[in-house]
Amino acid sequence: HNRREPTAYFVPKSGIGRLLTASKSPKSVGVLGLGVGTMAAYAGSADRFDFFEINPQVVEVARSQFSFLDDAVGDVKTHLGDGRLLLEKWVDTAFDIIAVDAFTGDAIPAHLITREAIDIYWKKLKTYGVLAINISNHHADLKRVLAGHCTRLGLSAARVRWRAPSV
Repeated sequence: HNRREPTAYFVPKSGIGRLLTASKSPKSVGVLGLGVGTMAAYAGSADRFDFFEINPQVVEVARSQFSFLDDAVGDVKTHLGDGRLLLEKWVDTAFDIIAVDAFTGDAIPAHLITREAIDIYWKKLKTYGVLAINISNHHADLKRVLAGHCTRLGLSAARVRWRAPSV
């Protein structure tokens, strides 16, 4: 197994995997939710990935127990704090892609998909940027909320369903 190979929800056939492999370099990617840093495996040498993570323990585990951040060949940075609030103040660059990956598990950080949050993400994207939101969750169906935002903003949406093969 290659240490730089994305795993779990982030393999190349997944929705985010398809988006990141199809996007040309150089690309600037903002990611809300670090996890173990798997998406950093997609950072090419000319790419910049900024991860926004609210929990310092998640950053510590990603750095001490996993190698995705250290092995990334692109410019990969982590920023500690609420991703929505950090993005609201972000002046460094506009993103080609903003990926919101904070909806798995039991807790739903609903403030990340409010009207205000979606408007912040949209302002921080380049003209032809893509907002990708992983809405997989065991307790809530978030499709309607996102469909409402798309209708309000006059945007099109694509839903990618993908399941990891059974082991």
